[in-house]
Amino acid sequence: MAERGPLRYAARTALFVLPLAIASGAGAADHSNLEAGFPLAVEDAYPVGRNELEAQVYTRYRELRDDPEGDALVEVVSRLEWGALANGQVALELPYNLGSGEESDRGAVGLELLYNLNTETLRLPALSIAAGLKAPYGAGVDGGPEASVGLLATMSIGTPRPGGGTPYAYVPRRIHLNATYIRNVDPAPGERDDRFAIGLGYSQPVTNDVVLVADLHRELERAEGTATNLVEIGARYVATPQTILSAGIGRAFGDDRTEDTRLTLGVQHALSYPWFR
Repeated sequence: MAERGPLRYAARTALFVLPLAIASGAGAADHSNLEAGFPLAVEDAYPVGRNELEAQVYTRYRELRDDPEGDALVEVVSRLEWGALANGQVALELPYNLGSGEESDRGAVGLELLYNLNTETLRLPALSIAAGLKAPYGAGVDGGPEASVGLLATMSIGTPRPGGGTPYAYVPRRIHLNATYIRNVDPAPGERDDRFAIGLGYSQPVTNDVVLVADLHRELERAEGTATNLVEIGARYVATPQTILSAGIGRAFGDDRTEDTRLTLGVQHALSYPWFR
């Protein structure tokens, strides 16, 4: 198969992303609220606001390593998040893989509930728990669904404000820790029964409209003997009060890695409907 670069894949998936960038809405997006895939693997411990809706799409180009079917894969992920609870959100995710890799023409539809346990204080980070279920679908899928449970923590760092109140003065630099346990309910031959993912991230605004983000992420994959090991850096940009654009690049390491480089582009758009008020 002829080699295909990230620009060609980006062109093929642009139709998934552009409609969100031009859609209208009355909600407000929060560029400091980190979401998985926008543009890095690590997310923060904060849900979207009560009764808020946010539509999200990202496309991720992956340069594969030692894949018998090809050397490139593009993941196109559509997600809808709803602030169903005062301190929690529900997310429905529908990914699909394109390209020449073994995982092409398939995906894993997912449903996740995230609940925030507490507000950050001077000594205690904001903590959330997340529970999810993913069911694979598409060409050649023979493994079963996976269930997951995770802990997310976010802590501001910097100079404390005198007299209490908001824990830290602007600029709100933050560190984020994610730890997730994943159970393969019905593993296919050669798949793990249990696996985990862990990530450490950092975020810092550099202007009113731009937040820089970086992370270190490791995740054991479904296939035995493989893992995702990444160092990533990216940025989030407020294009309009309702729309956030994100871009990131990651470099993999370790002998068990399944990719060498990844590039991610994403769009988030806040929606608002009167019957939710």
